[in-house]
Amino acid sequence: AIPILAIPTIQGGATPLPQPDEVRRAASAVVFTGQFERIDAAFKLLDKGMIRRFHISGLNAGAGLGAATFVAQFAARNPDVADIAALTDCCVSWSAAPQTTAQNADEARCWFDRVRDFGPVLLITSRMHMPRARALLARSAPGREVIPYPVNDGGGETTWRARLREALKFAGASVVSLLPGSDGFEWLHGPFARGCPAE
Repeated sequence: AIPILAIPTIQGGATPLPQPDEVRRAASAVVFTGQFERIDAAFKLLDKGMIRRFHISGLNAGAGLGAATFVAQFAARNPDVADIAALTDCCVSWSAAPQTTAQNADEARCWFDRVRDFGPVLLITSRMHMPRARALLARSAPGREVIPYPVNDGGGETTWRARLREALKFAGASVVSLLPGSDGFEWLHGPFARGCPAE
């Protein structure tokens, strides 16, 4: 279960970027969607050879993303990355199923199992979102080393209201995780409440 601790998100900005050697240790990277800057960061790391591949958990219309327009969307956003299409073909995967952070974590675990990825994972999400995302991923995939890669994205997340909202979400996730049978709560885990959906 996620421990109930002093909430780190209320302060914001506490998670530093990992050193390049630490990034390179990751077997793969997972992006929890939200703001597009998170995927931009993953493409830049991939283009520089710092990561081997990345998986996007939550590539869906709710996040403003679609498979049909993905390459054009991120090629336009990243003119300094030479060939987004080639990088996508070789080294990017995604799932449209997750709608929440808890479901991002569930789906990431399913992806690890499916591709038999057992090494450290680089978790890419926003700086404010990182503590909750990291805690949920650690709970969903226990024993896996998670290397946090926080991104400053465009979500307006530096306001005190945003920090307070995120702190309350972290506290809520901590409390719910202690409830008996919480892994099976459909309202929280959606299609993952009964395990990994068939591909």
